[in-house]
Amino acid sequence: MRKLTHVRFFGLLAFLIYLNLPERRSPYLLSGGFTALFAFTDEIHQAFIAERNGRLMDIMLDVISGVIVLFLIYIWKIKAATEK
Repeated sequence: MRKLTHVRFFGLLAFLIYLNLPERRSPYLLSGGFTALFAFTDEIHQAFIAERNGRLMDIMLDVISGVIVLFLIYIWKIKAATEK
């Protein structure tokens, strides 16, 4: 259940970051980078909290979640552009 929360949260985070970036400055790369940076700092933060730990596997899951959402956005935009 916790891992599913990671997927939803970081997927949503990547989507929201993407929406707030200008189209002309590679929004996929920037939003993926910001999502990865947040995942990394979140796990560092968790390493200092009692009964929590920072795991590399969680960082990878968070980043993969964001990448999947960004890939789906990319596919959706290509599909919408070809239908016009």
